[in-house]
Amino acid sequence: MAHDFSDSAAAAAGGERVTAAMRPTHEPYRLTPTPYFVLMHHPMGWEACQVGGEWVWLPRLKTLSYAPGKNGIRRGRGNGAPTDPTLALVAFQSRGWTIIPEDYDGGYVVRYPVAGGAVHLLRWATPRNVGNKTTVRGDDEAYKAFRLQLVTDGVIAPPVPEVIEDLLDRQRTRIGRAEQHIHIPAVARRLEDDTAKLSGMEAIA
Repeated sequence: MAHDFSDSAAAAAGGERVTAAMRPTHEPYRLTPTPYFVLMHHPMGWEACQVGGEWVWLPRLKTLSYAPGKNGIRRGRGNGAPTDPTLALVAFQSRGWTIIPEDYDGGYVVRYPVAGGAVHLLRWATPRNVGNKTTVRGDDEAYKAFRLQLVTDGVIAPPVPEVIEDLLDRQRTRIGRAEQHIHIPAVARRLEDDTAKLSGMEAIA
């Protein structure tokens, strides 16, 4: 289901989806300008999380910054010309990465005007001015739902058995190491959480 930007927290906070024209906010956010970016996923990047009380496999997403000179991003010709990410996108795709379409689910990047340019954030990150500082709060549950939707919509293929087995081995190793220090209260608490997570992982393996 398409995301309704007009009703989003980002819109209420004065931000705009990058497909819209920029407009000033009632009070500038005190954030450093950042370049535009897209999300991408590698077949090895997965984690087990709870969504709606159920354990599921979620893709771990990375950002590909469109900053000129990084990752093969070319600077546009002429003053004010947009950067050219073509070579970078092709290079990452050739190494197995999936580039998440910029307009998927109505778009996932929001642009906020700031002093000196604009800051680009995921739409689940909402800036807020508090005193003389700007804080950014994320909606982790909504972001999890988005990542799950990428799989259910077929944008990202589910993890292969070899990847799942590797994740299970890593979790078991983590638990084994923690058991050597179970006398430490903080470690004991983490061990309980890690053991519950392993059970959840094994249930969906």
